[in-house]
Amino acid sequence: MTDAVDWHSRIATDFDAKYSHSPSFQERFQRWSELLLLYVNAESDVLDAGCGSGVFSEIAARTARSVLGFDASAEMIAIANARKARANLSNTTFAVAPLGDKTVLGGRAFDIILCSSVLEYVDDYWASFDWLAAALKPDGVILFSMPNGASLYRKAERLAHTITGRPAYYAYVRNTPHVGEVEAGLSRRGFRIASLQYYAPAPLLSPIARSVGRPDLADNLFLIACERA
Repeated sequence: MTDAVDWHSRIATDFDAKYSHSPSFQERFQRWSELLLLYVNAESDVLDAGCGSGVFSEIAARTARSVLGFDASAEMIAIANARKARANLSNTTFAVAPLGDKTVLGGRAFDIILCSSVLEYVDDYWASFDWLAAALKPDGVILFSMPNGASLYRKAERLAHTITGRPAYYAYVRNTPHVGEVEAGLSRRGFRIASLQYYAPAPLLSPIARSVGRPDLADNLFLIACERA
């Protein structure tokens, strides 16, 4: 995970800027915004695990009672704190900490836990999920996204990286599961999928796959909302 943190620290400014000009990031923003508007209310205590530059923390904070965001990258947290100041988010706190850091949560429990495109970088994503689930209130919801292992584009991307070393970020990716694998793992833990979406279109492939109702074959990411069964 350390290498992935270093990588995201180096690209922190450019990564955050993509929300203003990248169609893929704009779609990500839209999908997450819609889900947060659905689940977050005025009584929600929200945890944004691996919050990055705080984009989704800000969305949640507009409605939630409180938001705690943390990320292992100090550079990302600096951007998040600047966003907090601009938006005057008095109900929001950011901290530099990795997944699994017992001190960052302070024994708190949360109604909503977000984890956007983080679990792919850890060695054991189920151990990380279990750590998050332990901080979830009994009737709470976990929202998380991961790379879509069923995507034909993802498979080609993995092959391209093996041969050429590109795209560079793939050197840090540890997990690209199929949704079926994730659903089975959630079921074993007493969770069920309440909502499933695919997004981040693959060039050429996604328009075709989406037109026949099979975004799972091409889109690069899936977004799950899960709750205890």
